[in-house]
Amino acid sequence: MSFYSNLANTATSLIARFGQSVTFANAGTIDPITGAVSGNSSGTSTGLLISYPDDLIDGTRITTRDKMLIVNNSYEPNLNCTVTVDSKTYSVEEVREVNPAGLQLVFFVRVRS
Repeated sequence: MSFYSNLANTATSLIARFGQSVTFANAGTIDPITGAVSGNSSGTSTGLLISYPDDLIDGTRITTRDKMLIVNNSYEPNLNCTVTVDSKTYSVEEVREVNPAGLQLVFFVRVRS
C-alpha cells in the first residue's frame, strides 16, 4: 500500500469516527433544446460540517451562512449538487479536491444555507 493510500484510509476512518451521514443530490443538466434533464443522481457520504473562523468570512466569497463540509472520497460532489446534513439542505458553492498522485483523499466543500 502506498503512502497516499494510507492517508486516504486514515482520512476515511477519522471522518467516519467524527463525522455524520450526508446526502448529495445532483440536479443534472438541462438540455436547452428539449428541456430534458439528464445526469441527475444522488449519493451518500460521511462528512464533517464546521463553521468558518470569523477571520475568513469576508462577506462576499465566504459569508456568515457558509460552512465547510469535509467529506470522504466515496462520492464526488460538484457545483450542481445540494447536500443535506442533519435534515438541513445546503447549496454547494465550491469544491476543492485533495488529490495527490491521482488518488482522491477528501473533498473540501463550501456550502451555503
